[in-house]
Amino acid sequence: MNTNCKGVWLIFLAALMLAGCQTNQVTTQTSELASSASVPSSQEQAQRLLSQNPKLTTVYIFVPKLLRATDYANSMNGRTANLRVNLNGKTIAILPVQRGLKLELLPNQQYNFVYGEDWEQQNEHMLRKVVLKTLAPGTFKAFDVYTEMEHANVAEVKRLTVNETLDRLNSYAMVQAKVPMPEIALAANGFNQQLDSCLKQNELPPCQQLVQRLPKGFAPNSIVEHIKLIETEQARKQQLIAMEEALPTSVRRDKYMVQLSSFLKKQNYKAALDVFPKLEALPIATDPSLKYFYGEALLKTNQHAKAMQKLYQYINEQGTSATHYAQALEMINDAESKL
Repeated sequence: MNTNCKGVWLIFLAALMLAGCQTNQVTTQTSELASSASVPSSQEQAQRLLSQNPKLTTVYIFVPKLLRATDYANSMNGRTANLRVNLNGKTIAILPVQRGLKLELLPNQQYNFVYGEDWEQQNEHMLRKVVLKTLAPGTFKAFDVYTEMEHANVAEVKRLTVNETLDRLNSYAMVQAKVPMPEIALAANGFNQQLDSCLKQNELPPCQQLVQRLPKGFAPNSIVEHIKLIETEQARKQQLIAMEEALPTSVRRDKYMVQLSSFLKKQNYKAALDVFPKLEALPIATDPSLKYFYGEALLKTNQHAKAMQKLYQYINEQGTSATHYAQALEMINDAESKL
């Protein structure tokens, strides 16, 4: 290379090294990392590479080199670049060159990472957006994330083999994440949707199933408190049921009839449907028109087949002289037309 060409090259390199100080404009790319996981071939490798928690899978990020972390870049800029690792817009780690990060994540989930050079939080650039898919427990994924002159506008990501990962672990120091690992693990795309679904319901099974899939201590406080509230409410209801069942049968019948009458007057048919089975279960006689009103409530809540069943029972039991005979036939025809 002649002197003039060498001078042009050095000027270009210096300009590139300084570019990060002058602009916040970044180049972004989106990529989806390989769907296949790495599996250790021995127990010794498994002990070294996998999470000790059987409900988690492991991801490693290593930084072999950065364009602005060389001695020349440091002399030009007075500082050295690191790799910033963001997850859902939050910085979870800052990695110097020849350092690594171990993440223990939920299996079979997707995580939205962004990798890019960072200069003491003054500038981020050469960003790459990555959708990382975790797979089953007992597997791991490992990557080199770096920047170089050949692709100076975006961070590069290279998948590592089992042996390459072991070599990195032997030669690179590991950096502690800036965010607690449970918070990182729960940042999976699908988990927040499942959490929202649980919190919007007053039923235990969806929340309990979600917690059971998580490692011990990973469940967020919101779901733990929600489960406690549901359990407290269910215990209160069971206590009321026990008190109610201790009443004489005739008193329970009167109580249910008063309750049912109130619901029907207010046209609260959904609430009324909770009372009918209680009345039918009593071992004493009830109002002859009970099945008629039961059928009406079912019809009003769009349960047409069940409504017809109750109304037919009413007519069969009470006959053509039933108080609501004509109305029952009209409702049967109405329900039949909507099947």
